[in-house]
Amino acid sequence: MKTLVSGPPISKKAQEVLDMLDRWDERLQEHLDAKRNQPRSKFRRRVTISVPESTSQEDEGPEAVPLEIEAISRNLSQAGMALISQHEIKERHVTICLNPDAGGNQTLRGEKVRTRQAQNNFWEYGFLFVEQATDTE
Repeated sequence: MKTLVSGPPISKKAQEVLDMLDRWDERLQEHLDAKRNQPRSKFRRRVTISVPESTSQEDEGPEAVPLEIEAISRNLSQAGMALISQHEIKERHVTICLNPDAGGNQTLRGEKVRTRQAQNNFWEYGFLFVEQATDTE
């Protein structure tokens, strides 16, 4: 698996979680390869996840306010990506910014297909890419 790395350094706790998840993947490689349609590359980079947060305002009614969550990507394929975050993401549909440190112009809409609690208070997620996000999202 090829590794792509960029951006600021990853914290020691996050790196421990990434290493542990990589070891899980190595043990289950045959099983995982049979389930996946696209090859994966390690992709270690800070990403941001935007989720709609419903807020209620008395006079104006419900309004969607985007909430940004910082995450670290694990791996990437044409179909989706795996990432870790210390924040629990409950929403199924999100917008993923692949390059927040470089202006944030690579954004994709994603559908959450996997959630599991990892170690060190991190969560691991799998997202399927649905479409490219527009500039206004």
